[in-house]
Amino acid sequence: IYTRGDGIRRALNSAPYAPWPAAPSMLTNLTPADKGDVVGMLIEYPMQELRKFHKMAQKKIDKLEKGINDLEKTKDIGGFEETFIEFFDFVENDLPVHIEDEEHALFPMLRICLPDENPDNTDAISAMLNDHKDVIAAAEVIRLMKRLIGGEEKNDKEYVDEIIARARSIIDVMNDHFLKEEEVIYKLAEDKLTNEQMDELSKKMEAIRECRRKNGDSVKSCKP
Repeated sequence: IYTRGDGIRRALNSAPYAPWPAAPSMLTNLTPADKGDVVGMLIEYPMQELRKFHKMAQKKIDKLEKGINDLEKTKDIGGFEETFIEFFDFVENDLPVHIEDEEHALFPMLRICLPDENPDNTDAISAMLNDHKDVIAAAEVIRLMKRLIGGEEKNDKEYVDEIIARARSIIDVMNDHFLKEEEVIYKLAEDKLTNEQMDELSKKMEAIRECRRKNGDSVKSCKP
């Protein structure tokens, strides 16, 4: 049986990793100790970094799906709580940075280099921005689910069934979105962006991480 999860796994496993150099200004004159101080901020290969997030996200989604399958059989929310809290932390802490990487770094770079005469390209970016709204809406649903799971009626069959239905919807939204990015947007970037533009993309992604490092994860937007 083919699922969208299978599709994104196939896309991730076959994705090319073009060796774009790191932005020189970010890497020169750093001692090993200095590099240790800024770990997590240096983005040497920006497309690898974006794809790495998708691989990590797919593992989280697969684990959530397994938890949902088990919950459907047992109806015991207690055995599902740990899996869900792990997924909730991923959505709260990791997903916002990835969305900012794309909306404030990758997508603007693509709009610069894509030919205006091909509306399919810009339409694809617009579609991904709309998808992000769906993903963010899914994140709000996850927050609601966290309250449901922690409530007194958490083992009520109606609540359990609603949690299962909402979780499956979230899985579908995320799998569909990541697959479209892998097969369309990232391939466009790898085909169209020059080495210099990849360097600029690295700097923008680094700036997002620096903003969050200085201001904390509560920052709504770290647009570079």
